[in-house]
Amino acid sequence: NIAMGLGYAYVSSILSGEDRDGNVLRGALSTGFRSKDFSVFAGIGGRYSTLVRGEEDTEDNLGSDDIEFFTLDAGLMAEFSGVFSLGLVGRNLIDTKNLQEAPRTIGVGIGGQFKEFSVSADLNVDLQSEEEAVLAYAVGAQLLVQNMVVLRVGYNGGGLTKTNYMSAGPAYVSKLVGADLAFRQSIDGASETSFSLAVKVFMP
Repeated sequence: NIAMGLGYAYVSSILSGEDRDGNVLRGALSTGFRSKDFSVFAGIGGRYSTLVRGEEDTEDNLGSDDIEFFTLDAGLMAEFSGVFSLGLVGRNLIDTKNLQEAPRTIGVGIGGQFKEFSVSADLNVDLQSEEEAVLAYAVGAQLLVQNMVVLRVGYNGGGLTKTNYMSAGPAYVSKLVGADLAFRQSIDGASETSFSLAVKVFMP
């Protein structure tokens, strides 16, 4: 079996104090094999981005701040006895020449599912943003209660900012709606706290 998808996003944001406006088009293909004791899945995705950074182009600027690139991501995941899973992913495999927007990275993750309790950990390696590889790591766990309420806790650190965070939050899921509430707190001494809320509606 083959699954495929297309997606489009309009980008309007500020990164490192600089305006970013543009378009991102994504497409992906995936396939896999599943059995009782072993399953394997593979996928590949492409991304075409056009972004304008800073002010609009002028005759003096001549579009030097514009970004246009195409790149590929690929992933592979194996599952053992429906309990343990192992994943490997490569991002921006085609060099975009833009380290801020799309540096080349590789990642590996491992997870375990034990009835209503699950735990996972992953490691991401940024190969291009700095002269030496930059490591980012995370671990998380969640507990499903009565097939409707999910309790989550997590930790992540490293990366370009070298900041460590703790996060936690509950979620509610039914056949019609879902809601996720979460907070994240820096544990490096700085007072940095963020909250997020996501609401989902499922079509019948």
